[in-house]
Amino acid sequence: MRHLTVAKKAYVTPRLIRITLTGEDLREFPEKSESANCKLVFEGAAESQTVRTYTIRGYRCDPRPEVDIDFFIHDEPGPASTWAKDAQTGSPIGLKGPSGPKLVNDTGDWVLLAGDMSAMPALEANLERLSPETKGIAVFEVVSPEDKHAVKAPPGIDIQWVINPHPAMPNTVLVDAVRGLSLPGGTGGVWIAGESHCARELRRYFRDEAGVPRSHLYTSGYWQMGLSEDSHQRLKRKEAAADTIGSEQS
Repeated sequence: MRHLTVAKKAYVTPRLIRITLTGEDLREFPEKSESANCKLVFEGAAESQTVRTYTIRGYRCDPRPEVDIDFFIHDEPGPASTWAKDAQTGSPIGLKGPSGPKLVNDTGDWVLLAGDMSAMPALEANLERLSPETKGIAVFEVVSPEDKHAVKAPPGIDIQWVINPHPAMPNTVLVDAVRGLSLPGGTGGVWIAGESHCARELRRYFRDEAGVPRSHLYTSGYWQMGLSEDSHQRLKRKEAAADTIGSEQS
């Protein structure tokens, strides 16, 4: 585990806090890790530590090693977002990982990326890595108009915003917005992340109705209504195993 401390803190939007972490343990951190997952370990006794999954939003090694982590502040904040709100310069935290980056397949004619505020760091990191010639659409679901902000993306990417003031309640806001899009011709690369029910429904839509090949389709449930992170991660592992078996048999 990497032992880090808070270097700085800033509000990207009223509900999105960017925490910059630093420490000598980042000296060997892999470059181009933006959009990769990591595990944040919040201080406490070993048997009572809280561990949560977050996205690497940014990494810099010069003049000192730093990583940026964005925290979505929920209406009913949990231990991670509460820590982010209370964090001060020098506050300690542990980091495990990262995994490999989760990137959209941009080898086709266009890309489509969509996600809620939990997926915003990975979605933006993906957009920033696209070539300037890339064309497509990016759909951001936010809680209020105040959460809209400047997004760096190729000029050929159409940035769209949809408002969902109650993301923790059953809804189809993002699903309806994405299904209502007029998709370009040719082969597209699709990247979807956010609430699990939404991600599963959009995966089914792009696979079964829109005809996007498996190699060009990435979806991930970052959280699920009614489940703790531990329960959600167990469910994801079970679904991934079933999906692997299904693909081998098809």
